[in-house]
Amino acid sequence: MIYSICAKLLLMRKWVFLCLLFLPFLSSAAEREIRIGLIDTFDQDFYLETFVPTIEHMQKTLKDYKVTVVELQQNNLLANVVKERPDFLVSSAGNFVTLISKLGAQQIATESRNHAYSPKEAVSSVFIVRNDRKDLQKISDLKGKVLSATEPHDFDGMLVGMGEIATRGFDPDTFFSKTLFSHYQYPDVATYVKVGAADVGILGTCQYEKLLTTGQIQPGEFRVLEARSNSEACLRSTERYPDTVFYALDTAPIEEVKAVSLSLLSMPKGEFNFEWVPASGFLKVYDLMKCLKLGPYEHLRETTVKDFILSHQKEFLLAALLLCAILVHIVRVNWLVNRRTEELKFALAVQRATERKARENRQKLDLLEKSRVISQMSSIFAHEVKQPITNLIYYASALSLLLQQLGVKDSRVEYALKQMNSPSQEDK
Repeated sequence: MIYSICAKLLLMRKWVFLCLLFLPFLSSAAEREIRIGLIDTFDQDFYLETFVPTIEHMQKTLKDYKVTVVELQQNNLLANVVKERPDFLVSSAGNFVTLISKLGAQQIATESRNHAYSPKEAVSSVFIVRNDRKDLQKISDLKGKVLSATEPHDFDGMLVGMGEIATRGFDPDTFFSKTLFSHYQYPDVATYVKVGAADVGILGTCQYEKLLTTGQIQPGEFRVLEARSNSEACLRSTERYPDTVFYALDTAPIEEVKAVSLSLLSMPKGEFNFEWVPASGFLKVYDLMKCLKLGPYEHLRETTVKDFILSHQKEFLLAALLLCAILVHIVRVNWLVNRRTEELKFALAVQRATERKARENRQKLDLLEKSRVISQMSSIFAHEVKQPITNLIYYASALSLLLQQLGVKDSRVEYALKQMNSPSQEDK
């Protein structure tokens, strides 16, 4: 049943656009064309309750102009705008701040709905989980879980919720393990959460209350995480931002800008309970887009060395401290090693000097020992030799006396005895 309702709404949307495209050609009073581009990031309720009544009012009040509507896809938005050449655009506040610097977008009016706190604080997001998921009590508990959402570029149904995650210090690109997009079809965001395919869903402004009112979800079936201010018409889990913006591009003629501004600002609320009013509050949108690195800050996704260092300051600081600690440790170890090495060198030098002195002393002892042995051997030898020689001298003297007594004279014997009694001159 839900699927058939969505299909009928989509078919009705296409018929409305066909009527808007061909209706101006049936009017003979139309002379100058006003091209209004609609960036396709809205749900069916916006088309039926806001956009169609607005275009009908403009066609009634701008009788001198032919109002033409062109639908622009979010993908390759700049290229689509250049191709279709609209003078005015209707989009979320996120796309508006994106096109301010790129295409000279200038705000004409912002949608103000009855349930809104104020025109500049009108849209927000809610995080819904099944009521039986007791493990999910805070937004921080959603890290690593599966998310369901409508469209990747849906402002209050996706971007605002991801911006809330970014402001809490998490990386929205890696916070969830997986994201399931319904693309405004069945199964929708709540169904994904209900059947357990997703842990959490992001819904746009007052969509949770609409689901309860239409009976698509039952009271107590889901729970809003970190719901803020029950005094407001609708629950929210995030900050509030400006609603849909109707703005002119730099190429729009001044007369057309004036005529469109008067037409929008004079539009009565009517049965749909909204109006177009001047509004501010877009600085918060800039901060949101900067956190998400989208729109005018998409260049932040192009990581340079500087950006990489800035985005990892804590890691680099810890690495620098660790490196300093390692360097200090290395210097200290080297100093201790050098000191120990010098001590070992000194001890080794002392040991070598001691060994050398001991070796010299051993050599001296060896020489003294040798001298003592030689001296002892010489004494023994002299003693042993002296006695025989003395006996020979005595015997020679006695023989010489005996020969004298006997009167034996022999020159040869006398010479031999004489040589034996006294050393020869040659021996001396």
